Amino acid sequence: MLRSAKSVCSAPYRGTAVVDSVATFADRVAEARSRLGLTKRGLASKAGLAPRTVSRIEAGAPVSSETQLALEIALGLLPPSAEDDNDGGRDTGNVAIGRRLRDLRRARGSLPLSHLAFILGNVSEASLSRIERGLCRPRRGWADLLTDDYARTLGFASAKDLGDEIGVET
Repeated sequence: MLRSAKSVCSAPYRGTAVVDSVATFADRVAEARSRLGLTKRGLASKAGLAPRTVSRIEAGAPVSSETQLALEIALGLLPPSAEDDNDGGRDTGNVAIGRRLRDLRRARGSLPLSHLAFILGNVSEASLSRIERGLCRPRRGWADLLTDDYARTLGFASAKDLGDEIGVET
């Protein structure tokens, strides 16, 4: 159900006024999630977000541009030209590679991004998070990020083996 048919100011969410348009982002997310047959937990997993985040967004909470992009990619709400935009580092290839790296890290147990960032030494926890969510690619390319230290941390013998696993040339 749409919240509004015209631009009006809705009830504030935690002190922030939210402006509704023809179809708010919350409405678009809820509608697309329902159309795809996803639960909030399923959408959260697909977008790399916490289930509570999806619930709050569907309730009208403000959303960061990074979170919005992650949801739009997960729900297929981006126009084809936006998904193919290699200049922004947000193409679907980066999403797939980032998610594969996230899945490999999680398969190793409870390896926090902070520990991985410390081991690598050349990338921040925030950058690793953005890479795993497919919101960006490594600044100097995948080969620079996928070092032997990264590979060994994830249980691979070398960076080449890790690259082969996720489909990136190192």
